[in-house]
Formats: sequence, C-alpha cells, structure tokens
Amino acid sequence: MDQEGKTEQLADIAEREARKQQTKDQVRGVGINLAELESYPQLIERLTELDNGPRSHFKDSLEIVKIINLLWEEFGLAGVSLEQMKWAAILHDIGKTGPIQATTPEQRQLVIKLFGPKNVPNASDQPLESLVNKVFPEQKQRGQSLDSLKKMGLKLNPDSATQNHDLQDGTVLNFWRLHDDWTYDILEKTRNNYPAGPLDQTITQIAASHHLLENKNPAHLPSDNDSKLDERTANILKASRVLAMVDQYQALRRRSGLNHNKLEGEKKSGAIESLTDKINDHQQQLSTEAFDDYQRVIKILAEAEAGLEEILQPRAAE
Repeated sequence: MDQEGKTEQLADIAEREARKQQTKDQVRGVGINLAELESYPQLIERLTELDNGPRSHFKDSLEIVKIINLLWEEFGLAGVSLEQMKWAAILHDIGKTGPIQATTPEQRQLVIKLFGPKNVPNASDQPLESLVNKVFPEQKQRGQSLDSLKKMGLKLNPDSATQNHDLQDGTVLNFWRLHDDWTYDILEKTRNNYPAGPLDQTITQIAASHHLLENKNPAHLPSDNDSKLDERTANILKASRVLAMVDQYQALRRRSGLNHNKLEGEKKSGAIESLTDKINDHQQQLSTEAFDDYQRVIKILAEAEAGLEEILQPRAAE
C-alpha cells in the first residue's frame, strides 16, 4: 500500500471511531450505562451503523428510550426494571442491520439502506428483488447487492429456494418483518458469548417481541391463556406491549407525520386515534389481558401530550 492509500485508510479509521464515539455519547445521553454497553463491541458497531442520519432508526430508538423514561412510573411494570426496558428499547431495531450472517460493514449497510424510511411504503407482497432493483438502479451495484443478499441467506423472490431461514417467503413485507427475528438472533448470540454481562434473557425477549400484535414472536413467548405462562413471562408480555405501543406511537408521529390527536377540520387521524383503531381492529384475536394492556398504554400516552411533544421536536436537517 502506498502512502496515499495508508493516509486514506487512517482517515477512514478515524471517521469510524468518531462516529462510534458519537453513538456512545447519544446512548449515554438517554441514561443507559455506557460502561455496561461497551461490554458488547459488536452491538456498539451495529448501533453505530444504524445511526446513519437524522431520520435513522437509531434516532427513533433514542426517542423511544426517552418516552419510556418519561412515563416509567405510569406504566407501572412489575418484574422488569427501567434499565432493562431502556436496553430493550435501544436494541429493539438492531435487527435492521441484518441477520447474524451479515458479518461485514458492507453487508449491514446494504440491509440498512433497504430498511431506509423512504422504502417503508414499499413493504408489500412484491418480491424483495424488486425493491433492490428500485434502490439500486445501476446494473453493477444492483448485481453486487443481490449477490450479497444471497450470501446472507436471503430469499429474493417467492419462487427461489429458501436458504438459511425457514420464515422467509421472498417478499418485501416478509423481509421487513424478519428484523424481529434478527434482533432476537443477534442478542441471543451476544448474550451467550458474554454470559457475565448485563444483557439478559428478559432484555432479549422484550426487544424481539415488539411486534407481537402482528403475530411476530421470535422469542416464542406463550400466550396469556397458555398453561405454561408463569409470572416472569407474564411480566415480559406486559413490557413487550408497552414497547410495542411506544414504538408504534413514535413511528406514527415521525414516519407518518401524524399529530398527537386529530386536528379539527383535518381528515387525517392523530396518532392516538390510529393506535386505538388498530387495537380495536385486533380485539377479537387478542386475549382480554392483552387488549386491556394495549388500551392502558394508549391512555397513558394520550394523557402525556405535553411531554411527548417536547421529546418529538423537529430533528436537525429533518
């Protein structure tokens, strides 16, 4: 390597370290014990990669932690600590950096780009390959991206053979929903590799279960009516429902651009009305316990408008 190449390499390393430090500072800023998180360099690496702009999923996770901090006493969760909930919130979307097979920064950046906010409306039953073709119109880059996804074991269309994941059907919507499974896999592998660290099974299960309402249950939690349900798991279910509603409220505000409540004279619903409608639409498939839990969290969010507005102020360059 010539001197110019060495200089560029050193500059790249310095830039990555600066970005990593910025991510750490933001994590510390929402009250998470940074010294404990630094026990997991792979998680910091993935969070840093997820922190790729003002509309990043990492920034969303920071706001979710802030909302949990704000309303912790009102949520009144038993058997789960505030620290565990904050860890679950900051890590719940880490699966959007890709599966555990995404071992290089380039692979993870590819997945992150496909999960970009502007691609969310494309989460449909179209083949995943069609989204790749749209995001990467240039032929060479498109081909490299498709090859990279194949190497990660991803199914690109409904007709291709399933490789490393039996939950795949090759559609964009299915790809989007796999991030819960990937979150679970990443956190479980990390937890098993560092068993003495603070990342415990409770955090992993809550983080990966924030789409239970959409029947995504990678942690295989029993239902409220299951005879295997014990007190610990019942508490995790309640915590997962809190995270789910906070996550969806934040997404409706940031991604969908909804106000807290419907404004007079507007056709567009507010975030609270949208959440309420969604839970009512799912009532028949929910246990009484789950329905009541979701309704209670929505009521807490509805009554906290002033504090939520403070957290959800416009971001820089947004």
